[in-house]
Amino acid sequence: MTPVAWVWSAFGIVVACLAYAAWLAARVVRVEGGSEVMRNVLELVHAGAVAFARSQYSLLARVAVITAVVLAALGTILHTGMGWQLALAYIAGVFLAGLAGHLGMLISTRANARTTNLTATSLRAGFRVAYQAGVVTGVVTVGLGLLGLSVAWLVFGRPILVSGLALGVSTFALFARVGGGTFAKGTDIGSEMASRLEGGIPKDNLQNPGVIAEEIGDNVSGVTGMGADVAQSVTGATVAAMVLGVVVADGQVTSPFVVLPLLVGAIGLVASLGGQFLVQVMRKGGPQSSFRYGACVAGPVVLVALFLLCAFYLPRAGESWTRYLGFFWSGVAGWVVGVSVSWLAHINVSPQRVPVRLVADATKKGLGLNLIAGLAMGMRAVVVPSLLLAALIGLDYYLGFRTGVPGAGWYAVALGILGVLSTASFQVSVGAYGPIADNAFGIAKMSGASEEVLDRTQTLDSLGISAAAAARGYAGAAAALTSIIVTVAYFEAYRIGIGRAAAHSLPRFDLLEDPALMIGLLVGGLLPYLFGFFTLTNVSRIAGYVVNEIRRQFREIPGLRVGSAPPDLATCVYIAIVQAHKGMAYPALLALAVPLAVGLVNPMALGGVLVGATLSGFLLSTTITTSGGIWNAVRQMLSGGDSDLPDAQVTDSAATAHLLGSPLKESSGPSVHALIKLMSMTALVLTPVFASLHG
Repeated sequence: MTPVAWVWSAFGIVVACLAYAAWLAARVVRVEGGSEVMRNVLELVHAGAVAFARSQYSLLARVAVITAVVLAALGTILHTGMGWQLALAYIAGVFLAGLAGHLGMLISTRANARTTNLTATSLRAGFRVAYQAGVVTGVVTVGLGLLGLSVAWLVFGRPILVSGLALGVSTFALFARVGGGTFAKGTDIGSEMASRLEGGIPKDNLQNPGVIAEEIGDNVSGVTGMGADVAQSVTGATVAAMVLGVVVADGQVTSPFVVLPLLVGAIGLVASLGGQFLVQVMRKGGPQSSFRYGACVAGPVVLVALFLLCAFYLPRAGESWTRYLGFFWSGVAGWVVGVSVSWLAHINVSPQRVPVRLVADATKKGLGLNLIAGLAMGMRAVVVPSLLLAALIGLDYYLGFRTGVPGAGWYAVALGILGVLSTASFQVSVGAYGPIADNAFGIAKMSGASEEVLDRTQTLDSLGISAAAAARGYAGAAAALTSIIVTVAYFEAYRIGIGRAAAHSLPRFDLLEDPALMIGLLVGGLLPYLFGFFTLTNVSRIAGYVVNEIRRQFREIPGLRVGSAPPDLATCVYIAIVQAHKGMAYPALLALAVPLAVGLVNPMALGGVLVGATLSGFLLSTTITTSGGIWNAVRQMLSGGDSDLPDAQVTDSAATAHLLGSPLKESSGPSVHALIKLMSMTALVLTPVFASLHG
């Protein structure tokens, strides 16, 4: 088979997987929605999520059009030969990512009340429908990205043009992560603070004017935002591997080295479906066990396929079938690292593990020690993942070098990163399950469900918390690795773009030789912190507006406090939507404009910016997401009675720490992932521009 035929095969595989997702979504929607109250809450959450998406996509469309015009103009003026094509690929990426995010959000808002209703039958029945909705999200978000990459390669035939589509996906991911995260945490914190100030009105109570906004936030952040984050990594790493494949193939864009990353992505989607199917049908053990077994099935399937491709697809006539097995072992190492970082993120927030227990013990002595211990555990959490990523890069580079192919070191690293991302669809399905289960528990409380249903939905919610934590850890490691390999692809593409003679005279990435690199490292290192300032400030502003609106309603609506009058649920939703998207201007400008501005001045300094942002962003994100997750776990442990700390003051300290940790783990931390990947992908897409100016 020719490389083009192989890509058509990948295209067919992805289409078949998407068809399965459509069939599964139809099954979820056919499930009965429950009581009238449950159905009403479902429709309110669904309508609010659609309103959020409408506002977000309107803003995103304006940004996308401006960006596309800039890309087309730069390409045309500087005669790069890829002006309108790049702009077209970019718009297609934004559209596909937006479509995937919208479909994931729609199925998640349709599954929450159905999960609550089915838990009255059995715990397993409720778990199955929630996870099936998660599977739809996982397949759609990853599948549409791979579909777009396949079509873009078939149409344009050049990886640097295909990178335009990945840039479009990255742009949407920034909006989904930042906009969705700030909306979710602003409404969550505002609702909780207002509840305290107004005499302890429960958060999950239909008399709370902010309760529906909070339920919407779980979907637009934990489902759409998380899915877009991982899809951004998949498309970015795949494009980077294709660009490095051109280097290994000495400029042949139709080489098997260029096509292999697309094949790995398609096979990974199928392998994930196998693991997802096992999770749905397993009856022995609890849902947590089925997650573990599903992950153990998905990985080996894709690794077997990678072995066959490396042994029989890559070798040319006369070459030994063993020559490229180093690429296979790179993929194995990547899969092991991906599983490991997910597991580490899970145990860091598990109530049965040391970090949470130590912070809970510190809570006995007051809020201050709770905060100190939680932050310390977050700092400790960066050590092992950082060493794992460093070991993966070093091992994979060595394995690629041993093949004897020029440039194969970084290509092997790229395949190792694709090994991490090979089961991305499975990871998204597990992560998307969490917000659905959380909504189901909230709906159970709002609808006055029986104690049995409350207990079962709380069990599902507890599992969802640990599943979401594992997904965040996985997404963070994938983001750092993706940004690194896209940065490497940027350097390689720049050297190719300016010509061999000019590239030979370029300074090495040496701080002693080029002080611009140090300047770039410092500028890049500060960007994630500035980004965190923007996101946390936006969360604080939204929470303040929500608090004021809830308190206003309790003052001005007679009978609201005693339950004889309904609240105005829509106003809190509207306020949060407007404020969340009002705060998108600076983060979007930061991510898109900085690479362009620095690259126009000094393309090598831009490399320093990307490296500095990636390193500081990964460390910052890991620290604050872990600390936030631990503070949340401590609060859940105390409120659930799983502790020997009955003092109300201690419980209040844990709840206060949770108010700090919640936006860190759900908004600022994950948003940094989107920042570093969007910056590196912007640099890669603009490489022809920089090469034209400086070549």
